[in-house]
Amino acid sequence: MKAECFASGAAGPSVDIARGRTSFWRVLSLTVLLIIVGRPLEAPAQQPDVIDREPEIKAAYLYNFGRYVEWPAAARSVGDSGPPDFVIGVVGDTPVIAPLRTIAASKKVGGRAIVVHQFRAEKDFRPCQELFVPAGQDPELVASILKKARETATLIAGDEEGFALKQGQIGFYTDENNMKFEINAAAAAKAGLKISSKLLSLGRIVGEKQGN
Repeated sequence: MKAECFASGAAGPSVDIARGRTSFWRVLSLTVLLIIVGRPLEAPAQQPDVIDREPEIKAAYLYNFGRYVEWPAAARSVGDSGPPDFVIGVVGDTPVIAPLRTIAASKKVGGRAIVVHQFRAEKDFRPCQELFVPAGQDPELVASILKKARETATLIAGDEEGFALKQGQIGFYTDENNMKFEINAAAAAKAGLKISSKLLSLGRIVGEKQGN
């Protein structure tokens, strides 16, 4: 599994967007490398023939999304005092949790420390800037967490097919062993989120056109 770098068309993006794409993929690659290097080595007998990097890639994407989305002022701070935290919530159990916490230990978003919260029950929920919904979670738990998350400006990403169109703003999918993502820009705008044109240029846009 690898992250997909979208090639530009013949007309080409603007210089700023082209530089933004390069920056996005550079940071994404370095973040995945950080996670891999930071992991303890396994004994040779425990190492699989094929190493699946999907959890690391998704964690790196979630971190990078935070760098290219602007939240309304009221949703930027969820900390009680001092510099506000950048909170990433995760519904249920998923292998993405471990690499996310590795990133949180050494990275920041907009100068804010990253805090990862796991929501295994509705009572665990707390406001967050990003919410990740892995595939295969309890439907009732997902529905209850999504209801609460939608009460504030939350970037919601998920794994299920058609997630960006039906439940959130960003959905992961694979194409020929490449990890890609869809963006529902209209849903993001309705949630009060402003997605950078640089990020929009990297994803596949789904849903209504903005302004409709």
